Amino acid sequence: MSFADRRGAVGSFVHWLDTGPRRYGFALVAATAAAALRYGLGVAAGSIPPFILFYPTIMLLGLLCGFGPGVFATLLSAGITEYFLIEPVHSFAPGKSATVPSKVSEALSLAEMAQGFARVAELAFFSRARSVQSSGNRSMP
Repeated sequence: MSFADRRGAVGSFVHWLDTGPRRYGFALVAATAAAALRYGLGVAAGSIPPFILFYPTIMLLGLLCGFGPGVFATLLSAGITEYFLIEPVHSFAPGKSATVPSKVSEALSLAEMAQGFARVAELAFFSRARSVQSSGNRSMP
């Protein structure tokens, strides 16, 4: 197997995320895990910002899965945060939190930036592979 036959730089270790249902399923699991971890940290450590663990999760999902699953995780995270983490809990009362829309827009920006970074990494990977292949060298330093 030559170097050019390998999968992309970012997706080489997550080839199992090739299909849409798997990407969205991974987004669901990751957002739910971030929510559970955030809830546990809130119980153990007291008052911490409600969105603190969702940002890295959304960034990772945007990088590995793309913009669509990043948007899905953003909306899911906003709903979980609104319902379970912001007082009064277990309600979607109007005017409950004015910060949720701004946090959602920040998270969407993170997902878009992560997808852009993944595209740039893929282009650099394949450009490097073509230059190595055209020089006749089969291995990269």
